[in-house]
Amino acid sequence: MSNKTDQIKFERVRHEWVHLRDLRVHPKVQRINLNENWVKEIADKFDPDSFGELSVVRITGQTYFYVFDGWHRMEAARSRFGDDQRVPCAIHEDMSIERQAKTFLELNERLAPKALDRWKNRILAKDDVVLRIEQVLHQRKLRTDTFRSYGAIVAVAALEKVFTKYGGEQTLSRTLDILINAWGSDPEAYDGLHLRGVGMLAHRFNGDLDDHDFARKLGRSGGPGGLLGKARDLASAAGISTERAICQKLLDVYNKNRTTKRLELK
Repeated sequence: MSNKTDQIKFERVRHEWVHLRDLRVHPKVQRINLNENWVKEIADKFDPDSFGELSVVRITGQTYFYVFDGWHRMEAARSRFGDDQRVPCAIHEDMSIERQAKTFLELNERLAPKALDRWKNRILAKDDVVLRIEQVLHQRKLRTDTFRSYGAIVAVAALEKVFTKYGGEQTLSRTLDILINAWGSDPEAYDGLHLRGVGMLAHRFNGDLDDHDFARKLGRSGGPGGLLGKARDLASAAGISTERAICQKLLDVYNKNRTTKRLELK
């Protein structure tokens, strides 16, 4: 008797080191725009042990490969070492464009769980910072989780940044309270951009920022997803980081109808 797993077609993959000069970005599967800041950050902190493999397919009749996952890593390696450098690649054979797209999505969906896997292990290891953050979340009936859902936070790196860079439990508590009072348990409220943006403003304008008024105005400004979209549009148009853009958009909401005690980024 056969079972369903007998019928699964495992894809042929071989692993080779390929010259960067023989790699091209996939014109259909990859992202539309390259994030130059991200490329620079990877290049500046380049670690061969964490580079991983680029996912590629060979184009029929051509000597080069299309990269369908790993564009930013490829460009970072190219800027650091030049086209003669070889990099590790997982070369997928006989892979349809549909499967390439699905694989790209699957690989990128796994980025957040990897961070959460490390987070969960740090809980087991009784990491003091993680346990203190988890306590702040528990007090507000929030939790860290692998997937976005009501009351769940995936952006653990943002939580840790607010905690370690912007003032520990006090700033993290204020940040979460502002977001809770504005948007409740809506998962988009706890996107990494919102956490970092509100956390930075709470820290930078400590004593001057009216948390209650801030939350009230955010709640009336529309959903958290709309503000994220506006911030990304501003970042693209102005050539600034998305973190700077979300801070500006958050301040625009806060300053609306204020004639005194307006807060400004410098």
